Amino acid sequence: MITDQEQRILPAAVEAEKAVLGAILLDEKAYDQAADLGLAPADFFLDSHRRIYAAVSDLREAGQPVDPVTLRNELETRKQLEAVGGAAYVAGLLDGVPDRPSIKAYVKLVQDASQRRNLIHACTASIAQASEGSSKAPECLSNLGDTLLQIQGGLHDAPAERIAAFTDAAIAEWNQRAYSPVLPGLTTGIDKLDKSTTGIRKGELWSIGGRQGDGKSALALQIARPILSTRFPLASSAWR
Repeated sequence: MITDQEQRILPAAVEAEKAVLGAILLDEKAYDQAADLGLAPADFFLDSHRRIYAAVSDLREAGQPVDPVTLRNELETRKQLEAVGGAAYVAGLLDGVPDRPSIKAYVKLVQDASQRRNLIHACTASIAQASEGSSKAPECLSNLGDTLLQIQGGLHDAPAERIAAFTDAAIAEWNQRAYSPVLPGLTTGIDKLDKSTTGIRKGELWSIGGRQGDGKSALALQIARPILSTRFPLASSAWR
């Protein structure tokens, strides 16, 4: 719950939040644009707007129509209708929304205010940690850096992960591939291609591009032959 003091000092774009929600109620496809831009319930300043956007998101993801009636019913089912201001507030979100709202511009305003609030919270938490004296300066800086990376990446829940956290494992894997005589994936039958790609590994999708007559099919067949010879010896006799 946002306090009165927070409402006065924290950056917010309440009118843009209303515009985003109103635009979605005017045309449910506007939600897809907002979602593609990474807008999340946590980006909204007002708790009522977070609840409304979360309900809209669930309706849209479930393939249900999104309009003032379905949204009101969804909020009633969640027992949140009165908490967001009632049916009148939901209907009022359409007031003042232009026929062709600039959903992208509204979303950017909401996200910018959200990032600035997150930055304030991160710095405040860092100041508190440094003031307590229970943590060394490097730890304070590391925690602040992780939070700033998370904010910069537009993440709300997933923690930021530094490259150093997985570099050792990645280097060990690279060394194993570089010096191990065993090819991690299936051979292509072309030594240089095997060395540069480590073979065709599980979960990979290979795409061969080229103009007509460049030999794409011939290359694919050449790759298939050693694989068939290894996995299906009897079937490979057909190649001879």
